[in-house]
Amino acid sequence: WEWLRRGPLGIWKGFRSYFRANVVYDFDEDEAVFQDGPHIMGSHPHGIFSLSTWANIVFHKLVPLDYRIATIAQNFQIPFWRDLLLGLGFVDASRETLASLLRQGLSVAIVVGGAEEALDSRPGTNDLTLGARLGFVRLALEHGAALVPIFSFGENELFHQVVPNPPGSLLRELQQKGKD
Repeated sequence: WEWLRRGPLGIWKGFRSYFRANVVYDFDEDEAVFQDGPHIMGSHPHGIFSLSTWANIVFHKLVPLDYRIATIAQNFQIPFWRDLLLGLGFVDASRETLASLLRQGLSVAIVVGGAEEALDSRPGTNDLTLGARLGFVRLALEHGAALVPIFSFGENELFHQVVPNPPGSLLRELQQKGKD
């Protein structure tokens, strides 16, 4: 799947260029930051489509690790989309799947706020859904995985919610049901 992630015909490089995606490391490139063993890369914010995850984690060799990208199970129920995601190294974001990968020594990337955080995505805000999302920390402790925080500036500036969806609105309730 690596050849697909790196992009036949440079298509993903164009994707990264279009969204002006840059990765800024908080360490020198020659520093030995990533020790042996699995890592959990926790990315924020989700945004509406989580395009920064695609640009900076899926289509860019972010870190010198063998890693998979976690997504909701509903993504694997859509024909052809499922095959593309699997080909790009996506996996189900269930606790069982992530634990299995960590036991195998593979690292995982997860957008911690998930679909809940996507519902709060709008320009000018960075509302993170993190308070109750500590399962990834427990997984890291259980499997001796290092945590790598990732924050993508500008993710929430890419798209507007088509219709306002404040908490308690009918639209928000319908979105919540579709998410579950």
